[in-house]
Amino acid sequence: MPVKSVGQFCCISKQWLSFLSYPKFIKAHLNFHSKKHEQFKLILISNVSQSLHSLHINPKPQNGIDAISIELSF
Repeated sequence: MPVKSVGQFCCISKQWLSFLSYPKFIKAHLNFHSKKHEQFKLILISNVSQSLHSLHINPKPQNGIDAISIELSF
C-alpha cells in the first residue's frame, strides 16, 4: 500500500496510529516498497486474541511457500 494510503489509516484509532508509527513497521514498509514484489498482503486483526497479523501470499512461489503469516507486535 502506498505511503499516502497508509497515512490515511492513522485517523482510524489510537491503536492504528500507534501501529503505523511503530519504527519496525515503518522500516518494514519502506524495505518492502523499495523492491518489486508480486505478492498480496493482508492485515488481519483479531478482537478475540487482541493480535494483529500480516499475511503475505505469493501467487508464484519459488521456494514452495504459498503464504506466510507474521504476528505483529506493537
